[in-house]
Amino acid sequence: MDTAPDDIKTRDISKENDRKIIRRDLERKRRQEMAASLDSLRSHLPPEMIKGKRSILDHVTVAVDYITCKQKNMKELSLKRDELKRLTLVGSGNIGSSSHCTRSCITVLPFLGGVSIVLNYGGLDEGDLQLSKVVELLLEEGLNIISYLSTKVGDNLLHTIYSEVLDPASFNSAELQQKMNNIVIASMRWLLHVVDFPGSPRFVILYYDLHTALSMLPRNEVDELSKISDNPREI
Repeated sequence: MDTAPDDIKTRDISKENDRKIIRRDLERKRRQEMAASLDSLRSHLPPEMIKGKRSILDHVTVAVDYITCKQKNMKELSLKRDELKRLTLVGSGNIGSSSHCTRSCITVLPFLGGVSIVLNYGGLDEGDLQLSKVVELLLEEGLNIISYLSTKVGDNLLHTIYSEVLDPASFNSAELQQKMNNIVIASMRWLLHVVDFPGSPRFVILYYDLHTALSMLPRNEVDELSKISDNPREI
């Protein structure tokens, strides 16, 4: 027996009503969840930041600004924490191959996808060891400077430059350390010393502090030095 057209129409209307009810329930649930999420969001925001702001858009905008500010503060605190760790290392002399820099040195240390450059002025004046030379070298090496800190530790003035390595594959921290050492050597108030090489004529070497200067030379060059006079004079 065929179904009457009126019965078919009634069932279609019933199905459509059921779909509308389901959509209405889903929409009500979505709105309730959204309201709960916004209440939770507002509870984490400082009251003074949302005072007088009623719209959802205003609250979301405030939340974005607040989160961005917190992320910036966290990054700055992280940099300061790492700076304190490095200052402790510099102060204790536990900074690897550069721990023998008893006066002035520049130390290259790894840092979160990049390197930090610690300048210890020691016995040098700031006019002798110019920060601009270090910055210029970093830029020449393709590093992106992201932050800078200056700290006084005892009698030493320490500067720390945080840089991002843009091309890790071609970056060599040992080469950068040697170039930084060359900057220190070039900035020193030199002393005059006479040096003898075995089987070679005597020649003159200039240096600021013998121990520091020798420590900055490549090992093979240091091994060639056989005798240094005991009477240096400042020039």
